[in-house]
Amino acid sequence: MAAFGVVLVYSIIISFEIYPIFKSKKKKNMVLYLIAMGASFIVSLLLSLGITVPSPVKPIEKFITMFFR
Repeated sequence: MAAFGVVLVYSIIISFEIYPIFKSKKKKNMVLYLIAMGASFIVSLLLSLGITVPSPVKPIEKFITMFFR
């Protein structure tokens, strides 16, 4: 039931948010918006299904320390 709620909420948000971006013909903004919304949708859906999502802190930390060593 929670997964249905996540899908419903994201559908409503995307339908209200994507139309002005599409109408203004800013394709780069629309692509970035859809990528960000897609990533957050996947994480939200996984969490609503009870699947543990690993923290991205360790890979980000390794990536940053690779440049500052």
